[in-house]
This record gives sequence, structure tokens and C-alpha cells, in this order.
Amino acid sequence: MSATIAMNYSIEAAIKDMCADAILQATMALSEKYGFDEDEAKEFLNIKNIKFTRTRLSSAKSEKKKAKDDKSKVKKAKSGYLLHNDAERSTIKEKLEKEAEESGIPLKSTDIITALGAHWKALSDDDKKFWNDKAHDLKMTVSDSEDDVKKEDDVKKEDDVKKEDDVKKQDDVKKEDDVKKQDDVKKQDDVKKEKKEKKAKKEKKEKKVNDVPEE
Repeated sequence: MSATIAMNYSIEAAIKDMCADAILQATMALSEKYGFDEDEAKEFLNIKNIKFTRTRLSSAKSEKKKAKDDKSKVKKAKSGYLLHNDAERSTIKEKLEKEAEESGIPLKSTDIITALGAHWKALSDDDKKFWNDKAHDLKMTVSDSEDDVKKEDDVKKEDDVKKEDDVKKQDDVKKEDDVKKQDDVKKQDDVKKEKKEKKAKKEKKEKKVNDVPEE
């Protein structure tokens, strides 16, 4: 069974804006960290011309497995820049929306990201340090959580290995018992065969004695 879902233009445009928003955030954060030219990166990525490629959805079973795996993963800590953006986004968005309403020019999500980047650059070193220190503390917390998850995974792996070893030992014991039973059966057969051969020899000898002619 399959279904075709038609996506109207407004929904597709909204998704494109969200994608552009995420790419711009990543570009600004990486530019701040590694020092490359932000405008050149935006031009290279050609964010305004994002195109969608439609593919078939994966099976429900694989989606369920992926969702389960995703839940077990610990969310990575954000950088100081991204924490700053989270804190200032609503204020800056409200301000830009008011300006857009007054000017009659529609507000784009990219405008918010650009304003957040400019606000970050205008911060003093001490203010940036505040956000970076906060990000560092969160990163340490996440690191501890990741260690806990890793320990749980290690314990689970050890349990799985132990279970496999127990199963293997049980199989080995069963094989040994089977071999022992086969040896016992063979010994019994050998004993029966030996008795049978002795009986045959005895009967043959008695027959020879009986067949000797009387003088």
C-alpha cells in the first residue's frame, strides 16, 4: 500500500525558511569558531536556492528502530553562540517584527539570524566569555551523561557476552553428553559382539568334538 502526499507551496516555503535558518546558524557558529569569511560561506552554500529531493520513506520497522536509537542518544551541548541565540531570539524577533510592520516589508527568518549574529559580534569579550563558560559547563554535564550511557552500554555488552558464553557452555556440555552416550552405546555393542564371537567359537569347538568318529 502506498500514498501520495501533495505539499502546497506555503508549507514548502516555510520548510525552506527553516532549513535556511538552520544553515545560517551553523555557518555563523563555524565562522566564529574557525575564522572564515561568513559572507563567502553564505554565497558558496547558495542558501536562497535550496532544493528539495523527494525520496520514498523507509519502512515503519526501520523508522521505529531509528526512533528507539535516537532516544538512547544524549543531546550534545550547544556552543556559547547558540546559547546566546536561544536567549536573545524572542527579544530580537519581536523587535524586527515591529520594524517590519511599520515598514511594510515582510520579515524573513534569515533576517533574525543575521540580527542575532550582529548582536553576538557586538558583545564585549566578557559577555562572550559568560556564554562560552555557560556552554562549557553544559558540555561537561553532557559529557557525564554520555559516560553514564556508555557505562550502561558496556554493562549490557558484558551481559550479552556472558549469556552467549553460558549458551556455548551448555552446548558444549550437551555435545560432551552426546559423545559420552555414543561411546557407551559403542562399548555395549562391542561387549555384545565379543560375547557373540566367543559363543560362536565355543559352539564351533563343541561341534568339532562331536564330529570326531569313534574308534
